[in-house]
Amino acid sequence: MARCSASPTSGANSLPSSSESSASVQMNPQTFPDRLQGKVLVIDDEPDIGELICAAAEGIGLNCTATASPEVFLASLKNDIDVVMMDLRMPGTDGVELLRKLAANGCQAKVVLISGIDRKVLRSAEELTVSLGLDAAGYLQKPFRINDVEQLLRHVCSHPHSTRRKPPEEIPVTEAELRHAIEFDEFTVHYQPQIDLGSGRCVGCEALVRLMHPTRGIVYPDMFIVTAEQLNLIDSLTTLVTRRAMREYAQLASEQAYSLSINFSACSLTDLKLPEQLARQADEYDFPLSRLVMEITETGLISELGKALDILTRLRMKGVGLSIDDFGTGYSSMAQIQRIPATELKIDRIFVVQMLDDDTARAVVDKTISLGHALDMHIVAEGVESGAHGAELDRLGCDYAQGYHFGHPMLFAQLCDWLARNGE
Repeated sequence: MARCSASPTSGANSLPSSSESSASVQMNPQTFPDRLQGKVLVIDDEPDIGELICAAAEGIGLNCTATASPEVFLASLKNDIDVVMMDLRMPGTDGVELLRKLAANGCQAKVVLISGIDRKVLRSAEELTVSLGLDAAGYLQKPFRINDVEQLLRHVCSHPHSTRRKPPEEIPVTEAELRHAIEFDEFTVHYQPQIDLGSGRCVGCEALVRLMHPTRGIVYPDMFIVTAEQLNLIDSLTTLVTRRAMREYAQLASEQAYSLSINFSACSLTDLKLPEQLARQADEYDFPLSRLVMEITETGLISELGKALDILTRLRMKGVGLSIDDFGTGYSSMAQIQRIPATELKIDRIFVVQMLDDDTARAVVDKTISLGHALDMHIVAEGVESGAHGAELDRLGCDYAQGYHFGHPMLFAQLCDWLARNGE
């Protein structure tokens, strides 16, 4: 299929908030060439809208066809269409149903949504577009100007990024593979730096486990953690991780006092011996328990809260920090959060990644920071992938951040090099 094309030197600037324009993206036209190539297909029941979009598309070199007929629209998809622009609400036509038909027909074009409905509904429809496996490329909220259409099309046709979700290539490890890996310690620990947004200095790391499979290579936790929980092997796996991380971390200069965050399954919060086990491991490696931060997902904490309070309270008395991971993705109440002796809230990456372009995501981040500080907790933002994200989080008062912008997860030797290069 032919794709929209531009000169190799064209690029995309960072996008401002969608509230600044009736389009979901706003680009500087000077960053793009004057003429583009590609085919655009429009479905809208208002002839004036179809004519306006086609005028904008053809004005920058694109071929454009507009129709009000769903049947003609679906039939035209066979003609090497690069961009589909569709109204969500037309008389006698359900836009959501039309999206499902696009997905069923294996549509490979970039999809731009058009409607006069509320912006929040448009964003939800965009999420639906992605979940259906389509390539969501933005939206236009009516009324819009010809310049909005032109800028959106320039961005869509010059930006290689795709939102299409590819099916996972990996399958979960088998019971035999997992038991073998635990018995022979085939796991490694990678460390992702956590940065103080105020000073720019590293304050600690999150330890992330990886399985080194003999034929598949690196296997990530989502391929074996659930299996470990189902087979009651999670405690054995967690022990391997905590021992490895404490042993390696003990090699760092003691005066640096980096914190060490380790994920614990909610299943482990039923073992009343856990606090003493962790204390013995820390003594074995001369690792101060006050530097350990236990990360538990919000949902896990709530589901096991009654049994967990005993363990969490004793761990806090030993100086262990407690982090509520992926905050905002569960269904906890404020009363339940108040009962947990947590010291830290981690904002899930789904909100952080979207916060610069989505007012709702930004509001969630902002209010989570305020809530955490009001409850005497510090805040860690996950998924920080650009300096712009880091700067905005700092402006909102977020304490710490981690993400690819600062450093990828790395083995301990690589971490030592990273710390040296960054003046730590």
